[in-house]
Amino acid sequence: MQASIIHYVKKIHQYGLLTSTRIVKDRITKKLFDRYWRTRARYKKASHSWAAIQKKYAVSVSFQEFLSQVKEKESHFIKQAIAEGHKQHESIISQADLYTQQCFALLGARPACYLKMPWHHDFRLSQQDNAADYHYDGQAYYKDIHIRAGSNEQLSKDIKIPWELSRLQHFFTLGQAYLMTNDNSYADAFVRQYTDWHTQNPFLLGPAWMCPMDVGLRAVNLVIAFHLFKKCSTISNDFWQTYVCTLYDHLFYLEHNWEVYDYKTSNHYLSDLIGYYYLCSFFSTITGIQEKLIWCHQELLREWDKQIFDEGTDYEGSTCYHRLITELFHHMLLVSTDEHLTVPSKYLAQCNRMIEFIQWCTPEKGALIQIGDNDSGTIVQGLPSYLFSNNAMFENIKQYKQFGLSIIKSKEWHISLRHHAYQAKQPSGHFHNDAGSITVSYQGIPIFVDPGSYIYTPSAFWRNHFRSVHVHNTMYLENEEPVPFDERLFALMLPEREYTSINHDKNIVSTSHDLYQRFGLQLNRKIELDELNQQIVMNDSWSCADQKKIENRYLCWNFTLGHQIKAFKNGSNIVLYYDTRKLVSISSTLEFEIVPGWLSLDYGKKIATKRLQAKCSLSTSGEVTITVKDLQLTLF
Repeated sequence: MQASIIHYVKKIHQYGLLTSTRIVKDRITKKLFDRYWRTRARYKKASHSWAAIQKKYAVSVSFQEFLSQVKEKESHFIKQAIAEGHKQHESIISQADLYTQQCFALLGARPACYLKMPWHHDFRLSQQDNAADYHYDGQAYYKDIHIRAGSNEQLSKDIKIPWELSRLQHFFTLGQAYLMTNDNSYADAFVRQYTDWHTQNPFLLGPAWMCPMDVGLRAVNLVIAFHLFKKCSTISNDFWQTYVCTLYDHLFYLEHNWEVYDYKTSNHYLSDLIGYYYLCSFFSTITGIQEKLIWCHQELLREWDKQIFDEGTDYEGSTCYHRLITELFHHMLLVSTDEHLTVPSKYLAQCNRMIEFIQWCTPEKGALIQIGDNDSGTIVQGLPSYLFSNNAMFENIKQYKQFGLSIIKSKEWHISLRHHAYQAKQPSGHFHNDAGSITVSYQGIPIFVDPGSYIYTPSAFWRNHFRSVHVHNTMYLENEEPVPFDERLFALMLPEREYTSINHDKNIVSTSHDLYQRFGLQLNRKIELDELNQQIVMNDSWSCADQKKIENRYLCWNFTLGHQIKAFKNGSNIVLYYDTRKLVSISSTLEFEIVPGWLSLDYGKKIATKRLQAKCSLSTSGEVTITVKDLQLTLF
């Protein structure tokens, strides 16, 4: 008892009285919600009817009148979607035709068509092993479904597969195809699949209601689908009434399931809010909802201040999650425009910096580099490509001190260097052990690449493999993670560090870290792009304060290669090819070996590749130079 009191006193001191009061209030609200609604859900009586909504908000208009009101509302997102869709007409129609046949390929699953929609299945796992347990209970109360992480190399079922399918993001593609063609087959598929989803996923039952983030993203897609199909004459008012009541179920759910954990928030809470924002906008003609809309608008601005650094980067430490966050805030701006709610100019300027970060992290003619986790997440399928186009050209060096990344970018080259930079307020779940790691590409060809993420809970083995130091492009102490892993798959006990840049001449970046301070070891890396001699020169050095702690220890190097790169030994050098084109020679005082490796470009997919590895015995201090040199008369 005394220990508990001391624990809570420390928490109040840590968060302050106001925040602590909010946390307690949220927890009490969730407990009361759970106690009452668990019983109603068990008897399939949890879902709201239009009559219940009318009673709760004293709505005087009929459903038909309400439906007419919301059909008249315009959406800036829909306008953008139509304009963007015409540029991709053929691919959208082709994809929509597959969806009408219930054909899907999500998160590493092979393309397949289903007679019955697998709302509760990990169909990727069932494709690999039909005897495996790949089913989730669609009739269980959502808080009674537990995610159990796999413990070895063999994958267990992945909750992200049914979650992803139940985001209903494919409705957007069906809606685009319908508006382009006026073909009712797309509207029929939308009605049929939504009706099946609604029947198979009763409110608060099954995996579709487990994760508030996915509820929020589904809400966004359901509201957007409404606006895409609202003028279809073959869709009945009875259908729309069921649909609208389901939208209210989503709003009600989110109000009682905010993903705020000890006041640390992430892309999950932001997704909750964006879904809620769309829903409040949808129901804004109802008295009482307008106040909720304004609260959500203000809360989104508070989260913007909290989650986005001044430099325009997301505080979760991942380039792919930064892209997701940027898309979320883009939707916030669109809904704010629809509702005539003002967004101060400082946020608009910061949004431009967020997009600029994506452009800096994207090689010319290439794809966004992966730093940290990647779950292939997006808000709406297929959009907004215009938001992330890499039309802007940046040259020279850019340093993102708060994110912890330096970038050298030119028309031909792209080099990134990861720094250890972390503040205690940041969630650490999507960070990797990648301090000092680099990526290198030329003309959009990935040469040294970040290995990606592959999967999360289906296997602790693979989860930790892909976030471990020995597959990132850095140097490390053999058999030792800079930040040791524990049983948690979404946390790293990162020490706080503020990255202090070192001023260099053009095309030089450097970093150092002491994450091995338990061994008295400090590691340093400096990289120069020498365009005159067509080479990258990497100087790695180290020092140790206590020689006894590193006796009989080895320092190791790793470079994970792009999967299209072929590597061959030529004496003491390594020669890299792209197709039949000889690219570069890698020389060093180290003796590199070519070993098998894995690379994941998208969640749920891993590709065989090669890695370059070397090691040397540690001394009190030392230095190694690694040169990546062009083997042609021109760059690479």
